[in-house]
Amino acid sequence: MLLSYNELVELVADGTIINCPLELVNGASVDVTLSEKIYTELHIYNTVDFRKRWPLKMREEIITELHGYRIEPGECRLVLSVRL
Repeated sequence: MLLSYNELVELVADGTIINCPLELVNGASVDVTLSEKIYTELHIYNTVDFRKRWPLKMREEIITELHGYRIEPGECRLVLSVRL
């Protein structure tokens, strides 16, 4: 679902989105600050079967690069947001 700037501002104003200064609200998104820890799923299975529940095998990475982090198409990462 895509929300407009006005809808995002309303969600901040009514407390649905918390700890978010209005200057972080953009045209159709909200900027967030991410922690330096990124978790990558280790690809140990060739197919995904949602009927089976395998435990996730994750590798923790600490990102020290100050200019960004590239996620390739089709990749999935878990990242914690940082409270302002």
